[in-house]
Amino acid sequence: MFLALICSVTYNSVIYANPTNQNVTSDVYNATKVLNQEEVNQKLNEINSKYNVGERFSDEDAQFIKQYALPVENNAVSENTNGLTTQNLRTTTWDINGSNSSLGYQTIGTVTFNEGVINHTVSVNMTTKDVNKKYHSEIGNQLIGTAYGVVGSDGVGIIANISLSDKGDNISYHKLVDYRSFSGVVAYMSFQANGWIKSNNGKITITPTLTRR
Repeated sequence: MFLALICSVTYNSVIYANPTNQNVTSDVYNATKVLNQEEVNQKLNEINSKYNVGERFSDEDAQFIKQYALPVENNAVSENTNGLTTQNLRTTTWDINGSNSSLGYQTIGTVTFNEGVINHTVSVNMTTKDVNKKYHSEIGNQLIGTAYGVVGSDGVGIIANISLSDKGDNISYHKLVDYRSFSGVVAYMSFQANGWIKSNNGKITITPTLTRR
C-alpha cells in the first residue's frame, strides 16, 4: 500500500512536507516561485474547495498534493489471533502552540492521528486561554483536517473531511477534546488549527504551529 502523510514543522498550521527545507519550489504552478507557508495553506484550501469527497483531482492538483507530502511506510497491518482480526495502529502526534503575546492569548494542545489498515481516527486536545485569566464573551477552538487517498485506479482525491470545533461564552479559557473516525486507504493528511477569543474589542484569531513529535 502506498502511503504518505503531510507532516512538518510549520509557520502556520497546515502540515506539509519537506521538514529539512521549508522553501519548496513547485514545478507545477510556477517553476521559479518559492512557496511560503501561507501560499501552501491558500493553495490547499483552494484545491479542497473544488472537489467533493471521492472526486478525482486533476493531474495538476494531485501533483501539488504529492509535491507537499512526506511519503511514509505503512506499518499498520491486520493480525488474526484466535480467529479475531485486529488492527495495529501507527500513532503520530503533533504539538499545537500559538499565542498573541501582546494580548496574553494562547492556544496549545495536541493533534493525534491513529492510522489503521482501513479505519483511522483523528483526535484533538487543545485549549485557548487568556493567560491573565480575564473573562471574554466567547472563546473557541477548531481543527480542520483533510484525508487524501486513492480514487479510481490511480487517481488522488479527498476521502474524508474532518471538522472538530466548539466554543464557550463568558469564560477565560476553552478546551476542545474530540475525535473523528473515518475509513479508507489514506495517502496524505493535512490539518489546520485555530483558536479565537472574542470580546468588546472584536475577535482575535490565533493560528498556531503544529510540530511533529
